[in-house]
Amino acid sequence: MHTYSPSTGAFNAEFEDNVMLSNQDFQSLFAAQSSGKQIVPGPGGKPIVADPVPYTREQVERLRSAAYSDIQTGTDRLFSEVSRMKLMNEPGWEEAQARAVARYQEIQAEFPWPEES
Repeated sequence: MHTYSPSTGAFNAEFEDNVMLSNQDFQSLFAAQSSGKQIVPGPGGKPIVADPVPYTREQVERLRSAAYSDIQTGTDRLFSEVSRMKLMNEPGWEEAQARAVARYQEIQAEFPWPEES
């Protein structure tokens, strides 16, 4: 059995508003999420899947900025390392730069600009 908190969207954590989920429901939710659906609270707080709501341009800017600056997976530290390596004439900066650019492009693909209407 698993739990879901509709107020936080968290699974398997201790919150006062938790609702119980079967293993099958839990697996179905994450299978739908991996195919592009969003998990949201439904009637009675039980999670359901829905089509994702498009982000606004401002939301995309915030999400990208947070992703770029993430200490473990962001690009800010990677590009900083490339700059240091180039300045210190260290070997391998080209490979480090390629990794930084690839991660930057992944973040942009993860958070694309909304289509203009």
